[in-house]
Amino acid sequence: MTTLKVFLFHPAFIHFPIAFAFFELGLLLVSCFRGDETAGRFAAWTGRVGYFSLLPAAASGFMSLGGLNKVDAVTWPHVSAGLILFVWWTLRLCFERFFQEKAKFSILAFSAVTCALVMLTAYRGGNLVY
Repeated sequence: MTTLKVFLFHPAFIHFPIAFAFFELGLLLVSCFRGDETAGRFAAWTGRVGYFSLLPAAASGFMSLGGLNKVDAVTWPHVSAGLILFVWWTLRLCFERFFQEKAKFSILAFSAVTCALVMLTAYRGGNLVY
């Protein structure tokens, strides 16, 4: 598979974690301020799906780049933002696993930070394209 064909997968895959992260934030807002437990459970599911959809997005990005050894000064801001996002989302899901019922507003804040990191990563990726 040529580099161009692999590259075309990354823009397609990357929109799933973005959409799920922001949808989760919206559901958490509904859950926290309206007390809707169904929205809270759906938000937890949405956050996990978003996290796991980040894996093929990142893998296709690394494949289109040609591997970690091809990271240079131009691509480093996007790659580093993506790695920070991945580590943050992993730690956040671990926190939610153990404190989900006790810390609704903390989970809401963590989701907002996740969305901010998603926007930063997307901005840095957009700078590579345009």
